[in-house]
Amino acid sequence: MKIYKNYNYQGLKEMFSWHPVQESGLYDEVEVELPEGAKMVKNGFDQDAVELANGCICPDLLTMRRRGIAYPYIVDTTGDKPRNIFLKEMK
Repeated sequence: MKIYKNYNYQGLKEMFSWHPVQESGLYDEVEVELPEGAKMVKNGFDQDAVELANGCICPDLLTMRRRGIAYPYIVDTTGDKPRNIFLKEMK
């Protein structure tokens, strides 16, 4: 699946999103692997989201930074405690 790494977006160094949010040249296309059993869907507002195998709809593609590197992730909100699911970049 294709996502976008946007650079210098709103003062942040890098931010991942479902679609490019800036002009050409300020983002990279990145191929990532969804978790097993997950698929892309549209939510009630016709926006992209991920539906996990357990039925959880994850509308937000988030960015976590560790040691200067940005990682894309979604959040599984089923159960008592939300769980971050990092999306693996395919090389």
